[in-house]
Amino acid sequence: MRRTSWLAVTLLCFFAARARAQEGTSVTAGAALPIGALANQVGTGLLLTLRNEGPLPWWQLDYRVDIGFEHFPGANGGGALEYSSFAFNAVGWPSRRLYDFAGVGLYNNRSTRATSSFGRLGSLLGAQAGVGLVFETRYLPFIELGMSNMFAAGTNAPWFAVSGGVHF
Repeated sequence: MRRTSWLAVTLLCFFAARARAQEGTSVTAGAALPIGALANQVGTGLLLTLRNEGPLPWWQLDYRVDIGFEHFPGANGGGALEYSSFAFNAVGWPSRRLYDFAGVGLYNNRSTRATSSFGRLGSLLGAQAGVGLVFETRYLPFIELGMSNMFAAGTNAPWFAVSGGVHF
């Protein structure tokens, strides 16, 4: 009986602390570093993201809905490539401060360069995954390293994202 009570109190404290710390809205900004074939066409870009976060009913999983914008300047000064994205991620918490995430997204793209193989207008499916670290201060600032990959016809458009943000 004692072990059951101790386990119940421990789990209750774990879930209460985690949910209170991660529910709400976050904003991020960072650098998007293209790799592969995408890196041949564009340079390092800028990313901005607005997020809503909360607990899922499964043990140690939260959800995260991202609305993002990525802007890549064209290589050699020619044009630019932009993505607006909507993504859903599952977030795991190996510890109170360290988290990992993975999910799928829908990417709308626009290019100001007609020769871009990644710049067709329309929506394409993509995936993202990464890790992050939360600092336990008033606004829960965090840093994150992730990878996104948009599945373009015949090729992929991957990039690394290095970002930081605050949680409200």
